[in-house]
Amino acid sequence: MKHSFIVDYMTRKLKEKNLTIAVIIPTYNEELTIGNIIKKLGKNSQLVNNVYVIDDGSTDSTVRTARRAGAIVFERKKKGNFKYRSFSGKGFALWESGSLVIEDIIVVYDGDIQNPSIQHVTTLLAPLIDNNKIGLCKANFDRNLHLHRQVIKNHGGRQTELLVKPLMGFLFPELVKFSQPTGGLYSVKRKHLQELEVLGEAGADMSILVNYAKRFGIDKIAEAHIGEIKHRNKELNTLAKTSPKLIQSLFYLAKRIDEFQEYALTYKEQETMKVKIVKSSLIILPPHKKGENIP
Repeated sequence: MKHSFIVDYMTRKLKEKNLTIAVIIPTYNEELTIGNIIKKLGKNSQLVNNVYVIDDGSTDSTVRTARRAGAIVFERKKKGNFKYRSFSGKGFALWESGSLVIEDIIVVYDGDIQNPSIQHVTTLLAPLIDNNKIGLCKANFDRNLHLHRQVIKNHGGRQTELLVKPLMGFLFPELVKFSQPTGGLYSVKRKHLQELEVLGEAGADMSILVNYAKRFGIDKIAEAHIGEIKHRNKELNTLAKTSPKLIQSLFYLAKRIDEFQEYALTYKEQETMKVKIVKSSLIILPPHKKGENIP
């Protein structure tokens, strides 16, 4: 009852300010969770004007399930920018949303979340609605680690805690206060997102935080605690594959990419973990041109 009141209050405030809300969900093979997420966040809520699913070439029934649930589905591998269709990664979906979405505020949400709640949306929106100066709100959340039927409290986000945050503290000490720099849950003003350069792959969400702070100032960024988030924990070998790309991304964002090159060129296959690191340059997605929209 209490949260229903909050939704009604925020819906009224949005109407007073003539603001519209979109939820965007980048997806790849999320058929088990996507339908429930759309139902919880958009279908039965007056708060959200539209839910957009930006799919990265799913081979399961994600696209069909999302459409049936009432989302606007954009298949970027078929209809996205031709230059980037052959690439995969969340950054491309975020970049496409800058010209696809027409609403004023975007809430970015993950497609594998098992406990979706409209409260996540209201919590992320509140700072932008209550304070006109705030343009980006990052989620701070609790995440448990699920290993072989064992649940370890608050030990999720291993890559963030062991790699990203220590390195970010060295390169961007002013951003250390944000608990989830690589987290994929946040709200942002669409017009601001359109002005940002976005990294195409593993560092996408992180690039939005760093570039937003550079472009608009750290005082324009808020953080909100949304409780526990339940979604899949990645296997260690998967984390090992993306770690070098995150390091590369951070050095690029700090304009120190030359220091990374020697490391990138000498990084070899790790036989003990059977992980092959593909040497590749970063894909930089430029800010959108003013008035640019997908037909």
